[in-house]
Amino acid sequence: MQVATVAREGVEQRVHVARLGQGVERLVPGLAEMIVEGRRGAPWGEQWRCSGCKRDFLSKPANEICSWCSGGVVQQLWTERRAERETIEALRMRCAQTLVAFVVSSGHPMPVGVIELRPLAMDQLNEQVGAQVMASVVRELGRCGAYFYIQHLIVRPQWREHGVGTALLDRAIKTAQSSTEVGIPLISLSGRTNKDIDWFAKRKLKEIQPIGEQRVLVGNIVRSH
Repeated sequence: MQVATVAREGVEQRVHVARLGQGVERLVPGLAEMIVEGRRGAPWGEQWRCSGCKRDFLSKPANEICSWCSGGVVQQLWTERRAERETIEALRMRCAQTLVAFVVSSGHPMPVGVIELRPLAMDQLNEQVGAQVMASVVRELGRCGAYFYIQHLIVRPQWREHGVGTALLDRAIKTAQSSTEVGIPLISLSGRTNKDIDWFAKRKLKEIQPIGEQRVLVGNIVRSH
């Protein structure tokens, strides 16, 4: 377990970074809720979607029947149950990394950030980011094969700008380095602001050509010796 000291509101606080083990059956309280809220924000904006025409809605529509196609059902994309199920499923993937940053409050762990790093084959990554993004990644990197994909990097709003995201990403990369024999590209979808891009650039991830509203960053994980 890694412990970092961060200054928040003028007070130094200890933030613990721990990797979730493969045998986890339930997430710590508050983690699923944090993932849900994070996925609804940038860069994903995943809130409500029609099961028929796949149109996205930023807020809950008045009627569950889609007003655009009149046939599909508008469903909430992320729930705490889904967040818990998918996080636990990811833990069973070989070389996957799920790390949680937490502080101890009243004797109990309170999650303040999470990163999920998944090793994906090219076809799996294509399902995650879409064919257009995948084609740009292949052109940029000049390779096909396995990739590490940042499924999400989420920090609670009140804990941002305090080094929590940095501690999570740096620890995830170091852990992934010990699990691979060769260089494996690292891919992330970023927020839409230049500040987000600059933050990733400091960690040696560079932006490739923006695709619509998505900004895609790539880097490389090389085994440490």
